[in-house]
Amino acid sequence: MKIAPSEESVDAEQPGARAARAPRLKLWLGLFAAVWVALGTWFLVGPLFGPTAWRGYYRPVLGVFTYGYDRPILLSLVFYGLALAAWWRGARVPLRLLVAGAVGLHLLLLFAPPQQSQDLWQYLFYGRMQAVHHANPYLVQPAVFWRDPWYNWSIRWPTQTTVYGPAWTLLTAGVVALAHARSIISAFLLYKLVILAMDLAILRMLVVLAREREAGESGRPGDEGAAGWAVLLFAWNPLVLLTIPLGGLVDTAVVAGLVGAVLARRRGRLTLTTVLLVLATLVKLYAGIALALHLLLLLRRRGLRRAVTEAGLAGAVTVALSAVYWDGPQTFRGVVRVAGMTNKSLLGTIQNLLEPALRAVGVTAPEGPVTWALRVLAIAVVGAAIVVAAWRVRDDEGLWHGSALVLAAFAISTPWFLYWYLLAPLALVAATRRTRLTAPMLTFSGTALFSLAFPPWLLAQALQAIVRYAPPVLGFVRRWGAPAGPAETALRLRPDAALPADPDGGAVNADAEEEPEAVAT
Repeated sequence: MKIAPSEESVDAEQPGARAARAPRLKLWLGLFAAVWVALGTWFLVGPLFGPTAWRGYYRPVLGVFTYGYDRPILLSLVFYGLALAAWWRGARVPLRLLVAGAVGLHLLLLFAPPQQSQDLWQYLFYGRMQAVHHANPYLVQPAVFWRDPWYNWSIRWPTQTTVYGPAWTLLTAGVVALAHARSIISAFLLYKLVILAMDLAILRMLVVLAREREAGESGRPGDEGAAGWAVLLFAWNPLVLLTIPLGGLVDTAVVAGLVGAVLARRRGRLTLTTVLLVLATLVKLYAGIALALHLLLLLRRRGLRRAVTEAGLAGAVTVALSAVYWDGPQTFRGVVRVAGMTNKSLLGTIQNLLEPALRAVGVTAPEGPVTWALRVLAIAVVGAAIVVAAWRVRDDEGLWHGSALVLAAFAISTPWFLYWYLLAPLALVAATRRTRLTAPMLTFSGTALFSLAFPPWLLAQALQAIVRYAPPVLGFVRRWGAPAGPAETALRLRPDAALPADPDGGAVNADAEEEPEAVAT
């Protein structure tokens, strides 16, 4: 993907040149929307037909493939990439059109029966275990309740205790309780309304963030370009359409917490920022990197006392929500079990290639050493990203860009990878100014949806890993060594520029320049 020109160079273009590109952008957006309208219509109408239609509109589905419907989705990726390229070259459409189109597509997919990931049925069953059976899902396996009428609704992990944080576990229990546990369908519909509320909140916060950032940094509050870019990057992204409205996946709550924290911190509400980041972490543990960097920035900018106060608040919220389920170290056994699993991730593919190669040269039982070696490598990659992010956290931009960098490193190096792991770093990229991570993350959000399967299967898996991981990694490495453009560096303070707000309360030196490397990841 080509690197974006600076905001200044785009805005300096003649209005006629930008207007000439707008029809082409509308064409690509229209074709993209047409693909998804056709796909969404099929998702809504398809369950009414077929040999199992008699079982009801919402019904258990067997043999669902997480990467199903990849051909029409990949077709939409072509149009999406062309729309991004047109926008990057200066074409624009009204913000209201982008927002209306995004809301329409999300609503179209919202109540369709899940077509790919079936995880939401597992969420609801964990909630039912609490609300109806009064069982602790961190200790009790779903298979214990195999006679429950909800159990047959695509419970993919019958022996897996929950791996999600207590904030999410309480939420799902609340959804089931409010639905009066009458039927899984009523719980499903209520759950989707909760997802819709988070979805619309994320969209609104992205627009508000972009507008405030544009007004604060350029003095042009009327320019909607930054807000339009955020909406296009996130809300129109095929990966987002699959994971939020259609899949209703848990990562939606993480994104809501992270984007809310970006907005809260920008407005100087540091305690609210801490609470939102703690809640996001108590949904999925990987959000804890943003919380840790937030506390580190408080330490550097506000001193030890404020950092300790906010850390104490984070600990208190964690203890309060976790106490409901806590039963010693065995509470984490579900997470420990998943940590030892491997799928067709990058490291999983490398493991599948290494093991037969080592056996061929006479190494017996190579599985254990290879597994541990690759996990050490993964820890080293994520650890290095954490060190870089922590070193460069000097302001808000460094905080959020560093968090996105670590989350992207985790997605690339985790032995167990699913495409919705990219939702959080993609949201942070959308919520902040363009950086060297923007193009690689956009690329990764597309290539992660590719799936290849043909004999010989190991060759197909190797090619699939190359297609998924090589473009974003190469794009990031290439840009890492290139000089950053004006839109990809820290804000340079000019005598005639308005001073940026400092949420940490520290004085801003108008005679100094912020270090570009502090925020450009």
